[in-house]
Amino acid sequence: MRALLFPILLAATSASAQQHRLTAWAGGGAWNADERPFHGALAVAYDLWLGVDARGPAAQSPGHLGLEYNTETLRLTFDGVRLSDRVEVGVGLTGEAFAAGVLRDYWQQGHNLEERTFLAHYVLAHAALKAQIDDRTYFEVLVAGRRWFFGESDGTGDGFRLPAEAWVFEPRLRYTWWRLDDDAGWRDRHRVFPRLRGVAAGVEAGVDARSDAPRWGAADDPRNSPSLLVFRPRQWLLAGFRAHDRVRLQLQESAAFGVGEDDLTRDRIGGLTPYAVPMAGAPWPAWLSERYVAGQGSAHVRVFDDFEVGPLVTATGLADPDRTGDDDTFGGHLGVGALADYRRGPWQLDLRGGWSPTLADDSGRAAWNAWVSLGWSSD
Repeated sequence: MRALLFPILLAATSASAQQHRLTAWAGGGAWNADERPFHGALAVAYDLWLGVDARGPAAQSPGHLGLEYNTETLRLTFDGVRLSDRVEVGVGLTGEAFAAGVLRDYWQQGHNLEERTFLAHYVLAHAALKAQIDDRTYFEVLVAGRRWFFGESDGTGDGFRLPAEAWVFEPRLRYTWWRLDDDAGWRDRHRVFPRLRGVAAGVEAGVDARSDAPRWGAADDPRNSPSLLVFRPRQWLLAGFRAHDRVRLQLQESAAFGVGEDDLTRDRIGGLTPYAVPMAGAPWPAWLSERYVAGQGSAHVRVFDDFEVGPLVTATGLADPDRTGDDDTFGGHLGVGALADYRRGPWQLDLRGGWSPTLADDSGRAAWNAWVSLGWSSD
């Protein structure tokens, strides 16, 4: 989600009084499953804002350099280079090894099928141009190139066909309408769940053009027969408002209707992590889908200082919910849970957990998940 919200950098450069920052955070997701019941994340990042003067306009900034290591991902970006007050450009290089796209998991009806898991790696380079059309409207054009690499894991089944190690051209056009108030969650990497006040929405039109796209996967799994040209429309909405001096309500929603996709490009749904479409009670991620509508509503009650707690509810509707390859079927899952969000100086603690009665019916056991993360910044 954060990749779509490029106004973050505008806020970061204008609000940061220091020119550099070191950030570290760690998190883990757990769920009631015998097969791989836990995933963890460990991240360290260094950010350098070149030429920033907190007393002057953000247009003074000649750029932002970011270096991030997150578990199996290494990312280098140089962005925020202002061509004018309303136009900026940036470039980046990303490498991800072993567990790219969480393809080491293959969840089906609450169970992880080890024989359909494999190792995935890629290298990706991108360039972006971002333009602020007016006070609330932004456009972004992004051009990226990716190279995939694959290998068998210890559990990959006999006869499993790996995806083609293809080159992929990935252009994107993004539109954002932004009327959210500023929050540290848009600037500080370790505050992984921004607190919403206001409304923002966006759409993305994307294409993946592959050099090779044969059918891959298990012999009895028809889900992965991608097209050489994949169309990826996406939509998202964020909203929050204060219902009381101590109560804030939030809503996040996302949807997709892709054509010709496979599990390399489908969106990840499941868990209560910041890295996938949220679904209470489900593993991270329980589903990989290109045709879905999903939402999460939550209430945030300020108990004291900067400590919030509250309930949450998630709902997901998607094509082929059982991952059998039948795109004509459509199903959904509901989940309920709770959250805690504590900020104290440079520290951030997040706790989230949930349960799904509908997923429990499918898997035959109690369907619950949990997420905890702790972060620190040199501010």
